[in-house]
Amino acid sequence: MRSLLGIILFGIGIGLAAFVAWPQWDAIATIEADTEAIRQLKAEIEQLIAHRDRLLAEREAIDPADIRRIEAMAPRGVEEKELIRTMETLALQHGLQLRDLTIEPSAQSAGVGTPSETAYTAVPIHVTVVGNLTAFRQFLSSVEQNLRLIDVVQLSLNAPDGNAVAFPVESNVYYRP
Repeated sequence: MRSLLGIILFGIGIGLAAFVAWPQWDAIATIEADTEAIRQLKAEIEQLIAHRDRLLAEREAIDPADIRRIEAMAPRGVEEKELIRTMETLALQHGLQLRDLTIEPSAQSAGVGTPSETAYTAVPIHVTVVGNLTAFRQFLSSVEQNLRLIDVVQLSLNAPDGNAVAFPVESNVYYRP
């Protein structure tokens, strides 16, 4: 009888081990795996932070004047008022009359890839200035040297009555989305 009682107690002990200790062992193993995943994630985050800090240090090393020039070349957003002011100033500097300036509302992507990946967007503009050919050539030279990136696509001339000649110019200006 004693041996039967010993066998029963031994069976109960194994049953307890199977039903109580085994789930606890699985829980401990899961916690250890999660802990290792957290350690790896922490290491990746620390690498990303170090990389971010290096990039920020590189950006801080860039001359602020260069950043302002890039922002002037292709500003964030169309900045229609500034564009109109620039074109009018350039025309007046060379004795030309700005007769018409139209900014097309539908902008087309000019970068590579999907629209979310483009580096800049082209906006077509149409400008008509009136004056003489010499002043118009100086105007084009000023447009070329202007900090704002203006890409002349097509130009023509219309010679109505008198000395004044109308110069319609189709261009693209660029901005960063």
